This record gives sequence, structure tokens and C-alpha cells, in this order.
Amino acid sequence: LAVSAGPEMDISGAAGKNGQLAGIMIVCHPSNPDFPQKWIIRKEKSMQNCAWPGNRTVEIKMSKPLVLNYSVIIHRGDAKNAGLQAIRETILGGNF
Repeated sequence: LAVSAGPEMDISGAAGKNGQLAGIMIVCHPSNPDFPQKWIIRKEKSMQNCAWPGNRTVEIKMSKPLVLNYSVIIHRGDAKNAGLQAIRETILGGNF
């Protein structure tokens, strides 16, 4: 099931060179529908992803394209020490 977890998700672990701490951060842009979107989060090795529109149908009009914006940041270290707060603030502004 989708869960509320805020506009970004960081997954860090021993994924860097020689097992060093590294990770990825995915940020949903405030212009996306239903911001902040819910996430699908699993404990096992699998994709962690935004779950828009979830398990409901939405009408997408041919006359108006649907644009979904996300940023994916690959980083060394953990989210706290990798300077991601500044990147998060740049992407999200004062929207969250």
C-alpha cells in the first residue's frame, strides 16, 4: 500500500566503492498532481517509488499533456552529510 512519507525519499547504504556509504535521493516536484505524492516502500530489495495516481484511474486529456517532474540525486555518504538539504530546498523551495 502507498504510504505518506513526504516529498522525497533517500535510500543509503553500503552501495559505494569498496562498500562505502552512498545512496540515491528521489524528490517529487511541487508541480506534480497530489503533491506530496504517496510512496510504495518495501523492506526487500525492490523499487521505492512515488505512487501517483495509486490504485485509482485518472483522466488524461489528449489536449493537455501530463507532466510529472522528479529529481534523482546520486550521492556519497548519507543524506545528512552529503549536502542534500540544500538540494532539497532548491528543488522544493518553500513548498514543503
